[in-house]
Amino acid sequence: MIDNRALDLLLENSSEKDCARLLSCGSQGIASAWLTAVPSPFFGTTFTPACFVTALKLWLGAPLCDADPCPKCPFCTKDMDAKGYHALTCKSHGTLIRRHDNLRNVLFSYCEQGRLLPKKEPLVPTTQRDKRSGMYRDTNTRSDILLQTTGTRPRAIDFAVTSPLQPIYVKGAAKEKGFAAERYAVCVKEERYATEFAALGIDFTPLVVETFGAVCVKGKEVLKNVARSVACCRNISVGTVMRRMFAQLSCCLMRYNAHAVLERLPPPPAIV
Repeated sequence: MIDNRALDLLLENSSEKDCARLLSCGSQGIASAWLTAVPSPFFGTTFTPACFVTALKLWLGAPLCDADPCPKCPFCTKDMDAKGYHALTCKSHGTLIRRHDNLRNVLFSYCEQGRLLPKKEPLVPTTQRDKRSGMYRDTNTRSDILLQTTGTRPRAIDFAVTSPLQPIYVKGAAKEKGFAAERYAVCVKEERYATEFAALGIDFTPLVVETFGAVCVKGKEVLKNVARSVACCRNISVGTVMRRMFAQLSCCLMRYNAHAVLERLPPPPAIV
């Protein structure tokens, strides 16, 4: 109760963007697991000092750049910002792809441990509607992971990372935890792929994570289902698997968030 009251007071006195960040950081599961994860190179839960400090500044909303104004992004030449929003959403230099692929690889490893017969990025023939022309065309769609043994139908999982600070999401994200992840999952991923996969007898699940760690509802469900499979195969508790999985996903997310910032900021001055 005391913590909830303190959070309410903090939200009342914060800007819209800070409220969106705080609510996303306050989500349970992936959001804060990196802070309590045991550092282990084997599990991928280690940080370099520079990465950890940068990740902590992002999480706390502290300034990442002392220069005023901030320098331009060296990869797309757009203006940077002190809180790291541009760095976490810039499509240049493969930053978003590396973060996406490594998050997918963490979950893929757990799907293998759970004997769910996962396939990584299989080509699935679908029919999609072109938004500009309105015409339908046959195409090959890649789901990030296709689970072939789920007890019912095969399940396609599609990863995505979105920012709650985006202009189209920030107002709702400032009032509701996981708002950006949920809207992106429903309005982008499900609208684009769910019907086509269903026609092929494949269940589709979007797994959308916000840059600060909040996860969409269906994404949480699939993580729990994977954890149950792993727990059953390895004879350990579901809670233990969930903690390990959340720690690895959380550390992976925040580490690559930090990389995105560090590779765009000029190096600190040398100490003489």
